[in-house]
Amino acid sequence: MLELKNVFSSDEARYNFILACIRVAAADDEICEEESEYLTYVAQEIGLGLDRVSDAFIAAKDGAEVVRFETRKESLTILKELISLCHIDGNYSASEKAEICKIASELNIEQASIDAIEDWVSEGTAWVENGKALVENLAGAL
Repeated sequence: MLELKNVFSSDEARYNFILACIRVAAADDEICEEESEYLTYVAQEIGLGLDRVSDAFIAAKDGAEVVRFETRKESLTILKELISLCHIDGNYSASEKAEICKIASELNIEQASIDAIEDWVSEGTAWVENGKALVENLAGAL
C-alpha cells in the first residue's frame, strides 16, 4: 500500500477518505473484521484521530457525501483504495459496487476509470491468490 498520508493535501481530504472507506465498508450492511482492521490501519497511517474517525462513522450513517478533493490524483487514489477495500473479504458485492459508483459520481470520476481500476484490483487479487496456491502446492509436493 502506498503511503496514503503523502497523497492527501489536507486534514479535510484525509477525513473524506475515511468517510468514503466507511461508506463502502458498510454498503453491504456489515463491516467485517478485515474491513474494520483496514479502517483502523488507514486511520493511523494517515494520522486521523479517533475522534475524527468517530465523526466520520456518524456522518456516513447520516448519508454524508464525500466532498471533492483538490486533485484528480486524490480522487483516483481514493477510488483505488475503496475498490481494494471491497475485495478484502473476498466478496465485491453489488451493494459495494453501487456505493463505489455513487462515490465516483460525487468525485466526477468517469466509468472508464472505474472499470480500469476494478480490472487492476481484480488482477492483483488473483495474482496474490495464485501465489498462495503456488506455495501450498509446492509445500505439499515434498
